[in-house]
Amino acid sequence: MKRISKRFRQWLLGLALILTVLLIWWVYDYDPQLSQLTFSRDALLQDRERHEMLRNRLQRFSADDKKQQLQNKQLEFLNTRIVPGKSIEEVNAQVLEIYEQLAKG
Repeated sequence: MKRISKRFRQWLLGLALILTVLLIWWVYDYDPQLSQLTFSRDALLQDRERHEMLRNRLQRFSADDKKQQLQNKQLEFLNTRIVPGKSIEEVNAQVLEIYEQLAKG
């Protein structure tokens, strides 16, 4: 078998050294960064989904609040229309008076 020349051995050793350094760099630096990047992307996606969900809830609660305010206004209006009285006969008499006033007016 033919011997390998010194120059070729040096090139092979240099190439092996470079490959070893690249492998060490991959294991200790690049791969963990890829894992961290993937984890960060997943966390960002979850945060965006949560943000969207919370924004939708806020809109729904705002709409419910407006609806509640409208109902409160209607209730206040209806409360002004309630005829005070201790018994149904008192209330009925007052309602008849109001109808008579409207009929004359």
